[in-house]
Amino acid sequence: MSRKAFASFESSVASVFLVPILVSLSLANLLALKFISLPQLAAILVRLRLFCPFHRVADPHRLALISDVAARITHGQGRCLGRSLLLYWLLGSNKDEVSMLIGITKESRLLESHAWVEWRGEVVGDNPQAVDRFSRILTIS
Repeated sequence: MSRKAFASFESSVASVFLVPILVSLSLANLLALKFISLPQLAAILVRLRLFCPFHRVADPHRLALISDVAARITHGQGRCLGRSLLLYWLLGSNKDEVSMLIGITKESRLLESHAWVEWRGEVVGDNPQAVDRFSRILTIS
């Protein structure tokens, strides 16, 4: 996330309450992925969507910023999977069309992976041109 985007992150009542919840969920996700697969964790998150009271008050791009802040706290660099799991949970709470995608690319002998979220067919919280370079290997809806 750019400094400009981070600076635009406003402190609101929902944000103040949501960040600690997302940090806790992100830590739980990290622990869970040591014992269960990503699709299994996504299925659990789908069931936990009932417990997300703040999803209706913010637009998806704002939720992406809040998710990125929480993922930055728990993951530091390489936080795309953590951010995507949080955003998948938040956006799916409205029973909207949301998918979490994992993609890979091989550039100059390096294999890279990336996770991102699409909401109603639109990339949210990421640069659409940046994710186009990845071949999708997993889609969780």
